Amino acid sequence: MPVYRIGTTKVLFIHIPKTAGMAIGEHLGKAGPAVFEERIPVRGGVFGPRHQPAAVLNRVFLPEMIDYAFMVVRHPVARLVSEYRYQRRSGLVQFSRLRMFGFNAWLRYALHRLRSDPDWRVGHFRPQVDYECFRCEVFRYEDGLERVMRRLAEVTDTDLPQVTAPRNVSIQRPVSVSRHSLSLIAEAYASDFRRFDYPVAVPVMTGVTSAD
Repeated sequence: MPVYRIGTTKVLFIHIPKTAGMAIGEHLGKAGPAVFEERIPVRGGVFGPRHQPAAVLNRVFLPEMIDYAFMVVRHPVARLVSEYRYQRRSGLVQFSRLRMFGFNAWLRYALHRLRSDPDWRVGHFRPQVDYECFRCEVFRYEDGLERVMRRLAEVTDTDLPQVTAPRNVSIQRPVSVSRHSLSLIAEAYASDFRRFDYPVAVPVMTGVTSAD
C-alpha cells in the first residue's frame, strides 16, 4: 500500500487485488515518489506491504501521515473472473494446479481456502470491505479510471494525465458462471455487495455467461 508524495500531498493508495491497481500505481509513480512499496525481509520470510488489509494499515500508518486516501472496488463476480483468467494465463512456470479447473470448480476450492485463510494468495480473495480505512474515498472500477485521475488531480493540485494504460491484462477466456456459483459468491462477499451497492448478478463482461 504505497504512499505517494505528489506535490505537497501525501496520497495513500489502498491497492485491492484485481481492481487495476498496477495501472494506477504506475500512473501515480510518474507523478511523485512512493514509499512503503518494497518487500521487507522479516524473521522467517518477507513482508509484502502491497494488498494489506485495514487491520494492518491501521497499525503501520498514523492518520497524520496521510493527507488523502483512496481505493478502487469492483463487482465481486467480475473481480473473481479476472482472478481466474489471470491464473489461467499462459507462459508461466510456477502455475498452481488451479489453472486446470473450470471456473465453477476453481471457485469452490478458492472459497474453501478463503474461509480458513483470508490471506491466501496474498489476499486476492479477501472481501474488499476489509481494506477500507483512513476515511478513504471509494471509486468503482465500473465508473472508469478517468474519474479517479480527475479526483487525484484535484486533490493534489497537479496536472495528472487522465488516461491510464492497462496493466496485467488477462486473455478473455470464456467463463460460464453457474447459478450455484453465483449464490456462493453472494454469500462469501455479502458485505461487498451491500457496502458498494452491487447487484447480485453476473455483470456484463466479454466472454462471461450465466448457466444453470
